[in-house]
Amino acid sequence: MPSNEKTLLEKPLNQLAFSAEFIAVCHGMGYRTVAEILADGPEKIQEKKKFSYRWLAELTRFLKENGSLGSLQPTPGNNQPPGVPPF
Repeated sequence: MPSNEKTLLEKPLNQLAFSAEFIAVCHGMGYRTVAEILADGPEKIQEKKKFSYRWLAELTRFLKENGSLGSLQPTPGNNQPPGVPPF
């Protein structure tokens, strides 16, 4: 991960281009930075009580716009379960 990308992900959420609603939900989930969200990974994020697909869409948009969408993926490459062909 380039250092400028890492720095961006470690900034407080309220210094980034997120809605007030997204930031409030993040704080309720215990997150203060995007790096903290990514450290938990998709499975743990989805288990959070305040998780919603609307929240995930905003996170995904931000990551895509900043060239960091791959950071949400827990491991590099295709994450399809064994024996399941990709789309």
